[in-house]
Amino acid sequence: MTYAREHEASFAQPEAGPCRRLRWSLKVLYATMDDKRRQDGLTWPAHAVVLRRSPNQLTGLCTARSATGMDLGMRIVQWLGQPGADFVYLATW
Repeated sequence: MTYAREHEASFAQPEAGPCRRLRWSLKVLYATMDDKRRQDGLTWPAHAVVLRRSPNQLTGLCTARSATGMDLGMRIVQWLGQPGADFVYLATW
């Protein structure tokens, strides 16, 4: 928790409201995950084992239109070592 307090600005989320919702930027999340996966020399099946998900759940982010589960999104950002805020945007609802 200390880390988050020390770097509070880097963890800040955009302000949402009644007409705006936070959404995962799935294309950015997928591209960043895929780049690191390739750098680490992981196949999709091997990467899926690391994240305890199916390969289809991971590759499906490339074509997903609007959402992924919080659990999967957070597993990916933790594996990337980046804050979730890097992959979230404010969408009109």
